[in-house]
Amino acid sequence: MSEANLRIARRVIDEPYGWTASYRATIDPARLALELRVQLQPGLSVTAADLAQVRQETVSAVARYYDQRFAVQEEGSGQQRPVHVNVAFVTSDPDLKVTVHTGSGRDNLQHWFLDSGVTARAHELGHAFGLKDEYVDPLVRDRADACSAGVYRDHSLMGDFHQEGVARAELKARHAAAIIRDLNVTLGRAFKAAVVADDAGLQAGNPPSAEPGRVPAARAGGPVVFSIQALREQARASAGHDFPEQDHSRRLRT
Repeated sequence: MSEANLRIARRVIDEPYGWTASYRATIDPARLALELRVQLQPGLSVTAADLAQVRQETVSAVARYYDQRFAVQEEGSGQQRPVHVNVAFVTSDPDLKVTVHTGSGRDNLQHWFLDSGVTARAHELGHAFGLKDEYVDPLVRDRADACSAGVYRDHSLMGDFHQEGVARAELKARHAAAIIRDLNVTLGRAFKAAVVADDAGLQAGNPPSAEPGRVPAARAGGPVVFSIQALREQARASAGHDFPEQDHSRRLRT
């Protein structure tokens, strides 16, 4: 039986910042589908072509970093489902309203700059799914310096990918686990998450090493890690200018 268009929403606190993560979920026997409804609003001098560019970059960001990048396994039944992620652009009832601005600047969840690019779009979408930043920010207790517990230097999509290399930024197992944990709390489910990787990336039985105190992408005895192609085959077979509550004028570039 399918459970369609279930609203997932929760308050995320990363003091002194805070925001509401919101998206929709559909659960059926073949897959778990997550959809983020985005309403783009033009800032000063932003054209229809500019908005079309941002839409295309956002679609590319979802395809590159989120769609079918992880799977879920339900406790008890052991049934495994690929997680499909989609972004829909709407004019009403959005999960996220974004004002688009010309040029470059410091993006945040609700204000994006035209020149920021695909990876920055993916990073902000991570906040919409409830993920926190993972780079140094002196204002945040858990990220006050490079040795803080909340700082990761493993090419995290939510980390300082500008310095570590944009091309190597990726969704991590801890990100998938955090998204699914929130879904479980809201819906009363018992899903476990497993990361999916490209052929050159993480593969079953070959987990990467992790820094002390860091969560490796796969653990012995944990959920199975599938290749993207295997999951796709399984799915086919199965049928004004108000800034958000984060004060990003004081925040490092994301």
